Amino acid sequence: MTIFRFIFFTLTILLLSLALINIDYNERQSFNNLIINTVNQNSFDGIEISYIENKILEIINSNEEFKDINIPLLEDLIIDNNYIKKAEVYLDANDDLNVDISFRVPVVKLVDQGRVYYLDSDGVKLPKLKTPTENTLVLTGMNGSKRLTELGNMINEMKENKYLTDIFGGVHFVSENLFLLSSKICDLGIIINNNFLYDSNKLKQLEMFLIYMSEKVGCDFCEEIDLRFDNQIICIN
Repeated sequence: MTIFRFIFFTLTILLLSLALINIDYNERQSFNNLIINTVNQNSFDGIEISYIENKILEIINSNEEFKDINIPLLEDLIIDNNYIKKAEVYLDANDDLNVDISFRVPVVKLVDQGRVYYLDSDGVKLPKLKTPTENTLVLTGMNGSKRLTELGNMINEMKENKYLTDIFGGVHFVSENLFLLSSKICDLGIIINNNFLYDSNKLKQLEMFLIYMSEKVGCDFCEEIDLRFDNQIICIN
């Protein structure tokens, strides 16, 4: 009886081990195909779908956390790449693993210490673009400053306001809380502080003044205007 019990016990252990191995294998194969869906245009050189697919598979295959496809962790690791702004991961009805990719969009061209960089609306420095775009706000005068994150809110406000997007071509950082905007209308310099974009009255004053200047008195009426003071626009020649 002892021998039979020993054989039975040994076979039981072997069967349990095989079952655990099979469970582990099935967990690792918990999706059929990897499908990459791009939400917006890819502006980056060398960043193709095959490249993104290989990177995601590397993450899955090299990380023990993905035995059961830890979706939040996978999303976090995907957006760790500075060309991706957002990633949504989900399994569909066919057990295919879908990854919806939103690429970062260049909105600012930063000219800093003789070099040109492109940034998105979060102030993230972007990889090399396929084709440099002119439809961006030019940011100068930073001189190695680390205030990009702080300036990100101002850049976002400008890009979200269609009127400001249409008239402003660049922002020059002069000093703390002092900026010089370059207007596409009349090639006018506009001196502002941080509060300018949050002051609806000041924005309206600027709009009316630019109409008055371009249609009534001509573009040589002022070289610059100063908007830092309440209820007035100072013309500088």
